[in-house]
Amino acid sequence: MKKSRLKPRKTPVQARSLEMDRYILTAAIRVLKKRGGLNFTTIHVAEEAGISVGSLYQYYPNKEAILFRIQEAEWNDTWPKLDVILNSQEGTPWENMRSAVVAFFESEAEEAVLRSAVDQAGAFFRDTPEYRKLREQVYSTTRRFLRGALPQEKAAQLEFKTDFLVTALTSISESITSRGLRGKELAHWADFTAEWLIQAMKS
Repeated sequence: MKKSRLKPRKTPVQARSLEMDRYILTAAIRVLKKRGGLNFTTIHVAEEAGISVGSLYQYYPNKEAILFRIQEAEWNDTWPKLDVILNSQEGTPWENMRSAVVAFFESEAEEAVLRSAVDQAGAFFRDTPEYRKLREQVYSTTRRFLRGALPQEKAAQLEFKTDFLVTALTSISESITSRGLRGKELAHWADFTAEWLIQAMKS
C-alpha cells in the first residue's frame, strides 16, 4: 500500500505564506471538530478556509499531510512545556514529575476531541519517519529527566523505565480523557497515575 506524503509541499517563510498556513490549519481544526474525522476532506478544508482546493494543494499535498501537521503542532506544544516542568529548579525531581504528569493529563483533556477526530480520519503515522523523529524527541526529554533523577541507574534499566514511563503515561491519559473525564475525576486520575509512576521509577 502506497504511503501518503506527510511533508508540506513548501515550508512557509514569508509572512504572507505563514499566515496562509496558519489559516489553513485553523480551518482544518474547525472541520475536524464540526464534521468529525470520517468526513474530513481537503475539499471541506478549502471551503472552510475560503480558498480553492488548488490553493490548498500548494501547501499540503493531501489530507494526511494536514492531519500530521496538526498532530505535530500539538506534540511540539506539549512536550517542550513538560521539559521545562521536569527540569525546574523549584522542586525535587519527583515533585516536578508529578506536576508534569498533571499538566500532561490537562493537555490531553484539552485535545481529546481533536485527537479523536484525527484518529477517525485514519491518520495513523506510527510507521513514518516523521513520527519516529517526534517520538525520539519525547523519549529524549524523558530519558534526560530520568538520568538526572536516577544517576545510579544502569543504562539498560534506564532505557526500560523511559519506555515504560512514556508508554504508560500516554496510554492512560489518552484512555481517560477520551471518556470525557474532567474536573475532580480527571485530577484524581492524574494524581493517582503520577504516584504510581513515581514509585515505579524509584523501584
